[in-house]
Amino acid sequence: MSNAVDRLKMATSILNFEARRENGHLAIYKLPIGRWGRFLHMMRVEGVTYRRHVQKWLIVAACAVIGHAASAGSLAPVGGPWQSGGGLPFDKDTRKSVSGIACALQPAPRRCLLALDEGIATRTILLGDGSYAVDEKPLDLPLDGAELDAEAAAADNGYYYLAGSHARKRKHCDENPASHHLLRIGYDPASGAVLTDANGKISDITDATGLDKVFAAVSGVKEHLDDCLKDGQGVDIEGMAVMGPKLYLGFRGPANAGYAPILALDKKALFANEPASPELTNLEVGKGRGIRDLAAVKDGILVLAGPGDAEPSAGTSPPTWTFSLWDGSHDDGGKATPKLLTELDLSGVALRDGAGCDDKEIKPEGIAVLSDEPHHLKILVLSDGMCDGGPLVFSVDF
Repeated sequence: MSNAVDRLKMATSILNFEARRENGHLAIYKLPIGRWGRFLHMMRVEGVTYRRHVQKWLIVAACAVIGHAASAGSLAPVGGPWQSGGGLPFDKDTRKSVSGIACALQPAPRRCLLALDEGIATRTILLGDGSYAVDEKPLDLPLDGAELDAEAAAADNGYYYLAGSHARKRKHCDENPASHHLLRIGYDPASGAVLTDANGKISDITDATGLDKVFAAVSGVKEHLDDCLKDGQGVDIEGMAVMGPKLYLGFRGPANAGYAPILALDKKALFANEPASPELTNLEVGKGRGIRDLAAVKDGILVLAGPGDAEPSAGTSPPTWTFSLWDGSHDDGGKATPKLLTELDLSGVALRDGAGCDDKEIKPEGIAVLSDEPHHLKILVLSDGMCDGGPLVFSVDF
């Protein structure tokens, strides 16, 4: 029997498992057919039953695979942090508050609107090759001097969308009505420039005033409207995407058992203050994570997931950031498991010291798709805590 065990050891080594984790589950993949054939040939010995030994060694092999998979599937940026000329024309705290980005659908150079979770204004930028330029035109938001706490941005052919977090204040859990706005801002389809009047004020802007009523009627959201962020259960919009007639809101919280909500709404009805046909999907993002941004792509919706709002337990590290791809569907119970593309490896990104603005930390919160090809995405990632977003470029194959 020792000969049989030796054969099994050799056979399992022949397989040379390749693996990775997908949404907390082990995925074994890319096993060449030739390796399976050699494995079966090694196990074909007359008159001997190998079931017990097969079980034993497959368990051993699986443990080795799991150890490998835990560190597999991470991806470092291929470019960045991008330069931004003189930087955003705000104070240093606002410059480190980039929380979202939405790019117009015009040809290059692409113009994009930034979401800032500090201050009462925003800016558009022009993307270049390894850098971006800040447009000079100021864009003050008509909110009577209140901070929107903008956490998400999206665009379609003619409009930018800018969403406040709709969250209670993080420190003391106070209500924050200024964050309860979802703005639709018109832009010139030829240039991506925000439409303004003779005085430089935004001329085409509409607020989805009925969104609070929608939240109050949606199971899975309405129960958490009064919850605090630090518990991970408070409502907190951090992602947004537009695909066809639907506008999708991604929530950092509430997050439960590795799932975070995405709410699909009829965008035309929403801004006409008509019934917006809300549809909630609980998306699997991994324990401790919430949705940090969304972006529409040809194959569905790209999801940036990262640490949720709940404060991590003492002695534990917060979860990593991930990219996954959701096709927009869900099961009968309203749950969906997207295709995990990669974890983000940020270990090699150095914080920068600069005149008037030093990087504080790397917290990816905004994504823009630079190119969308079959089985390949080139993604620009902007971070809260990095001066002017500290844009990083990721090249993702799937």
